[in-house]
Amino acid sequence: MPPGGSGTHYQQALHTLRGHAYAVYSLAWSPDGRHLATASYDKTARIWDPDTGALLRTLASRAGHLHSVAWSPDGRRLATASADGTAGIWDPATSKLLRALTAHTSAVSSVTWSPDGRHLATASYDKKAKIWDPNTNRQTPAHPQRSQQYRVLRGVVTGRPRPRHRQLRRGCPDLGHPSPRR
Repeated sequence: MPPGGSGTHYQQALHTLRGHAYAVYSLAWSPDGRHLATASYDKTARIWDPDTGALLRTLASRAGHLHSVAWSPDGRRLATASADGTAGIWDPATSKLLRALTAHTSAVSSVTWSPDGRHLATASYDKKAKIWDPNTNRQTPAHPQRSQQYRVLRGVVTGRPRPRHRQLRRGCPDLGHPSPRR
């Protein structure tokens, strides 16, 4: 039993992935589960064999520190988010940068692929999320006939103001808060 007798069972890690010079901010499994990618403050993304803990590839960014990493659904591309305001799209088999997406005005904090791999979304400290066509480096234009999910994201991307929460200022009877008297 561990100290304190809590009954908690401690497990040992299968592997410790060593090689980054600074903090690791993000990690992501490849879609087939055969690789693990990490993104670090040392300006690199690394691809590992999770079964052995071996380093397979290093993707060295000329941009800023890397905040996030995401595999495309088919596993053929890897996206990174950088502190210099760019997102990178990489070929994980060759470690080559395929595209740099550069429309944010502050650090890119996160990247994610759409389930079909046709779009890449980025989030930034510039208070914007952007949706990209990863094959052309262009932002995806707002289109009224897109899916409901895209329409919800479009409100964030286009900067439409959030609705005011008047019911919270007036009180919320559903939560037992009476409306203030005028």
